[in-house]
Amino acid sequence: MVSLVSVVALGTPFVVELDGVTPTEVSQFVESWARCSGELVSEAPEGATVLRAIVTAPPSAAAPDAPLESPVSATSGAAVPPPSAEPAPGLAPAPAPAPAPAPAPAPDVITAVSFRALADQLSGLITRTAIDAQRNSLLMLHAGAVADPATGNVVAFLGPSGRGKTTASIALGRAFGYVTDETLAVRDDLSVLPYGKPLSVKQPPPERWKDQVSPATLGLRVPPPALRLVAVLLLDRRPASGSDVEPGIRSVSLTESIGEVVEQISYLSHRDRPLERLQAVFAACGGLQQVTYSEAETLVPLVRSLFADAERARGTTPSVRSIATDIIRDGDSVIALSGTTVRVISGIAPTILEHARLPRTLTQLETAVVEAHGEAPGDRTAELLAAAVAELVTSELLEWMPGEPDPDRP
Repeated sequence: MVSLVSVVALGTPFVVELDGVTPTEVSQFVESWARCSGELVSEAPEGATVLRAIVTAPPSAAAPDAPLESPVSATSGAAVPPPSAEPAPGLAPAPAPAPAPAPAPAPDVITAVSFRALADQLSGLITRTAIDAQRNSLLMLHAGAVADPATGNVVAFLGPSGRGKTTASIALGRAFGYVTDETLAVRDDLSVLPYGKPLSVKQPPPERWKDQVSPATLGLRVPPPALRLVAVLLLDRRPASGSDVEPGIRSVSLTESIGEVVEQISYLSHRDRPLERLQAVFAACGGLQQVTYSEAETLVPLVRSLFADAERARGTTPSVRSIATDIIRDGDSVIALSGTTVRVISGIAPTILEHARLPRTLTQLETAVVEAHGEAPGDRTAELLAAAVAELVTSELLEWMPGEPDPDRP
């Protein structure tokens, strides 16, 4: 039985015809593409690109050296003769047949002997086809990216395959909003088209195919709807040797990095004045920067500081406010009602929630947390505060407010 799954990738609609796939695997495919509007459909939407994907029996399962059968007539069983150009004796020539309608474009077909292989090949095919469809309208970087849940600001991290984009997307996507691990589509006004595809996770040898894992399964946060690029990083991952490399960041000129950068841009030459437009994008993001690190988790504070720098440059400061419908204190804990869900929270979260009855910036909340609990060891107060706020937003106890002019900015 063939299952139809619709997907929207980089603004391009697709329908994937899954054949030879179990119901469980169909559900897995739909879930993995859920953030790209993946859903089961009964028929292909008009204008969608159709991709046919088939899991076939392994070659060893087929009968060896099976003879090819000749086409046969459905009625007589005799071999169908080739059509003759001459009429039968004694019969008038038949009228010329009406021209046949132009056939619909044949769908792209891929086959594989396992669902894992099929899903991996489909991910690449959908991405390549979507990039091709947008080649004249968007700057498309071979990059991962995450977004600030408060502002929609986006930090992209650029690099070839094997440089660590997917690993960084997972580590950063748990702290911020996951935008993509593969292709970042940027308009000339720096707005970003999200591509929340499944993440392609490598498996241990000898498995050659990557698992296509849903962002939700990995605990990656959903980005806000309006996204804007504010920083572009070149990844320089260094293997740890005895001790991890502390993340370091430096500005790099386009002259210094152009050889590496152009290899990570799809269809660069298809756009008008591509180098000028590329330079303008990087300049609007404060210039291209290179980040050196060993473990992706250590990038979280660095990316958080980039988001803060972007807001300071704009002269605005986002805030949060409580949206809990009822809050009571019980000792060191707070019991909060959100909708129909009751939650018990402890640690610094009660202080945050109580002070956010009115909109509060992170700076204001940090002051309140330090007054109530003291500084966190290792100068980690800001980091722990941001993590607690993110968790309260996910739990629907807080919500972000649009940035307002920073009262501390001269």
